[in-house]
Amino acid sequence: MRHSIYLTLLLALVASSCNTTKYVKADELLYTGEEVELANPEQVVREGDVVADLTDLAVPDPNNGFKLWVYNNFGTPGEEKGFFNWLQRLFGEPPSLFEVRDAERSVYRMEDYLNDIGYFGSTVTFDTIVSDSNKVSVKYTMTSRGRYKVRDIYYPDDSTRLGSMLRNEAQTDESWLKSGVYYNLGNLANERQRLADTATNNGYYNFSKDFIYYFVDTITSDQREVDLYMRLEQPTDDTRHPRYRIGKTYLYPNYSLDNAAALSGDTSRVEDLIVIQEERIMRARALGLYVTQQEGDYYSEYLNELSINHLLDLDVFKFVNLKFEERVGPDSVRYLDRYYYLTPGKQQRVTASTEVSTQFGQNLGLGLTTTYTHQNLLKEAERLDVTLNGGVETQIGDTTGNAINTINLNGEVRLTLPRFYVPFYKNKKQNTLYVPRTFISLGANYQSRLDFFTLAAYNLKFGYSWRRDRYTTLRFTPVSIQSIQLLNTSDDFDQLVDNNPALRASFEDYLILGLEAEATYNGNIINEVNSYPYFQVGLETSGNLASLLVPEGDDGRATILGQPISQHVRITTEGRYYQMLDRKGNQQLIGRLQVGTGIPYGNSEVLPYIRQYFIGGANSVRAFQIRTLGPGSYSTRVDGNNTNRFIDQTGDIKLEANVEYRFGTGLFRPAVFIDAGNIWLINEDPDRPGGEFEWGDFYRELGVGAGAGLRLDVQFVVIRLDLAVALRDPSRIPENRWTFADGGIDWSLNGDLNLNIAIGYPF
Repeated sequence: MRHSIYLTLLLALVASSCNTTKYVKADELLYTGEEVELANPEQVVREGDVVADLTDLAVPDPNNGFKLWVYNNFGTPGEEKGFFNWLQRLFGEPPSLFEVRDAERSVYRMEDYLNDIGYFGSTVTFDTIVSDSNKVSVKYTMTSRGRYKVRDIYYPDDSTRLGSMLRNEAQTDESWLKSGVYYNLGNLANERQRLADTATNNGYYNFSKDFIYYFVDTITSDQREVDLYMRLEQPTDDTRHPRYRIGKTYLYPNYSLDNAAALSGDTSRVEDLIVIQEERIMRARALGLYVTQQEGDYYSEYLNELSINHLLDLDVFKFVNLKFEERVGPDSVRYLDRYYYLTPGKQQRVTASTEVSTQFGQNLGLGLTTTYTHQNLLKEAERLDVTLNGGVETQIGDTTGNAINTINLNGEVRLTLPRFYVPFYKNKKQNTLYVPRTFISLGANYQSRLDFFTLAAYNLKFGYSWRRDRYTTLRFTPVSIQSIQLLNTSDDFDQLVDNNPALRASFEDYLILGLEAEATYNGNIINEVNSYPYFQVGLETSGNLASLLVPEGDDGRATILGQPISQHVRITTEGRYYQMLDRKGNQQLIGRLQVGTGIPYGNSEVLPYIRQYFIGGANSVRAFQIRTLGPGSYSTRVDGNNTNRFIDQTGDIKLEANVEYRFGTGLFRPAVFIDAGNIWLINEDPDRPGGEFEWGDFYRELGVGAGAGLRLDVQFVVIRLDLAVALRDPSRIPENRWTFADGGIDWSLNGDLNLNIAIGYPF
């Protein structure tokens, strides 16, 4: 009897869940979607793209199935109080209802779009398909006589300086318009803007794309060709477009809307710039480096935009406004006087953040970071950052009695200058798109793994960073000095390293003297939905020059103040590709590949411990906890004792690959993923059997995991939960590495499952 009641309730719930027209009235229709059909597909170029484009133009949008289900099964429409009504408003959406005028509007949009891309005279008709359950879908049919190509382009015979310049520019290889290509209204718009930019960058201040227009002359429908006629419109009050030169330039660094006194104050002159400020925000000579063009130069809109970008990029001013005043000089030359109104932002701030990390049933970490920032330390936009970071980590839920407690303390002082600082070199005006940076930093790290060791590291870096273009960022650190000192150790740790010479060598006191270089390419376009690549490569070398200059000691190694100089090279690369699977970016397929290699040589037998690779964790192979995978087939997990995994599960080579599919909109973003990877040793280590990299076997030693995740996206932060299962464990015997092959997967969190809780996306 009880089971019958449960079954009846379950069937009732399923029935109500499937009723998608629950709140659709009798005289209304639930819109379920559209279909686009081509009546004569042989006349259409790239049929799939045209169908997809027309489908996107159809209105309204059909419901998201999950959101409509929430709307129908939680709360009551129109009511605000109550938890279920709150769920309905937050996660649900009302039924998308169909009206005939929506289909008519869709037809208009589709036909207009077809004309824009060269399908002149095409027609679109629609038909509705109504079901008995108050649902309707729409079928659109496109009929076309083919797509037109551009035959000839005719340019105006204009004898003015501007007309000749634009005519010549329009016939260059950079032109968007070429004979023999398909007609596209977007290409005409792009070409008009390109020619207008040419004019405004050569002194024609008031010129706009509206002064350029085209006549489109279709030939016959059989030929499917068009001729384009370019025309240049003259201003109504003159027969020529005026050309301007830069006049006087004024800067007001104290400007604010509620402080009229900011337009007066002390006046400083730097070359032809006039700086007026009531309270000195920045030195006049520093401001002069970031304002392009000088008095008498022909006006360039591009260079003036550079000036605004430079001034904003200094992070001293929160608003930059530029106004022009026209005047005619005694020589009848037209001038533009420039007025820069700069509103300063907060010069100093203190920020603090906390972070809690956990690996279910294993480790709990708590961190606190505090940063003091001064944006304009010496009145030339120098930025000072003082950062203090502290963290503790403890192992919980462990029954072996080998809990590991860790204390981390970090401090860094970093000074960043908004220019290339080179001794004995005078800085010049910045005419690049982005302001380059010079940085110098001093840092210290204290790490104590209770019951094992205490490690201290000090570093000094001097280098440069700059953006080559909107996609590429470069960083070069010619001076990188780091001192690593093992302060004290426990008896257990001493016994461990005494039995492992390679491990003992990696924990020696080292002095890292070298350089670093890094290049990053990010193809993402802000505020656009686009598939894009991401690539980063980093190089670090140490000890090459120092080992030549410093004499060898009795042990055959070069030392400074008793510390051996580490000699190694380390190369790390990472490539990603973000593939958008729909036009709104709600579905993404992301692939990532990481490869890293560190090679010790000369003065060193092994890499310093802090330069070795490790794998696993929330941003890596998520089925394995951090530092529990590798090197190779080696593992410290013997009889459930994983105490030593923080010490010797590191390597010289790293290979990792990830594929993740993200989908969904709104607050919750689900994902599924598969990860694979491992680390290896370059040289054989008898204390870590199976850890050496071998070309013929490395792919057999890849750890593989898969799982699903749920991400809570609240705009300013993403909270991520990823549950992963180990599918292949290289620490097992070769015949038994697939976890599902021998006795099946252990679905417990202390078995083959791993739950990761983290902040932000993994990549």
